[in-house]
Amino acid sequence: FKVLCAAQPLSIQVHPNKRNSEIGFAKENAAGIPMDAAERNYKDPNHKPELVFALTPFLAMNAFREFSDIVSLLQPIAGAHSAIAHFLQAPNAERLSQLFASLLNMQGEEKSRALAVLKAALNSQQGEPWQTIRVISEYYPDDSGLFSPLLLNVVKLNPGEAMFLFAETPHAYLQGVALEVMANSDNVLRAGLTPKYIDIPELVANVKFEPKPAGELLTAPVKSGAELDFPIPVDDFAFSLHDLALQETSIGQHSAAILFCVEGEAVLRKDEQRLVLKPGESAFIGADESPVNASGTGRLARVYNKL
Repeated sequence: FKVLCAAQPLSIQVHPNKRNSEIGFAKENAAGIPMDAAERNYKDPNHKPELVFALTPFLAMNAFREFSDIVSLLQPIAGAHSAIAHFLQAPNAERLSQLFASLLNMQGEEKSRALAVLKAALNSQQGEPWQTIRVISEYYPDDSGLFSPLLLNVVKLNPGEAMFLFAETPHAYLQGVALEVMANSDNVLRAGLTPKYIDIPELVANVKFEPKPAGELLTAPVKSGAELDFPIPVDDFAFSLHDLALQETSIGQHSAAILFCVEGEAVLRKDEQRLVLKPGESAFIGADESPVNASGTGRLARVYNKL
């Protein structure tokens, strides 16, 4: 659990699923690859599902666009690379996989030419995702990841909105401040916007080339009194938001928890103990310290486990 402050675009990443993490971790251990080696992909045998909750307007990329959308966006740069033209002839998951790998594999003159065509298109194309490409190009002018906004959904989260990041799904955080909650893992397969090692075969083997409409990406909260619960499809963690302005509330769970003050002022009480949290401050609640009473004028974010 952390506060993520993206002043500039962060790397495009994919997290392997649980089964592939176990296999990859065992394989790299057997190969004797040191944990701190640049080419090490699997640091542990766990998956890394994530939830991001926007504290400010937050820009991200997440999941592949619908094929029809990708086709429309690639038309102006059809001549940039043969794999683009190949995809446009018959848009499907297999050809998207080939396109994705081809763009990452570009080197030398092939890469320079493709990026030149893309950058030339920026002179005539307006709106999104072209504006996002312009922003990214200021930081990564020679990175193949510049093509990613044409393939991935560019998502703008308003403060208070949340989005779940599935395994095997390319995503990147581009700009803004958010709370990020994740499972206990450091397994990352990079896919651009980074000088770090990119294992393209392993990456492609761990990506689902399935479109997901942008309108389905946000996590809809479920309201219960003063609590907003953000349901997610994994058991590794849970996330909720508590509005203290409505009423004093008892916050309890069977696990440890972290309470983070999103805004206002939160007063936590447990027996004779009293703790005041201001925006940006947090408290750890041990599993044997639950429940605590919370009051004040602000909102508290809670990360815990539903045991």
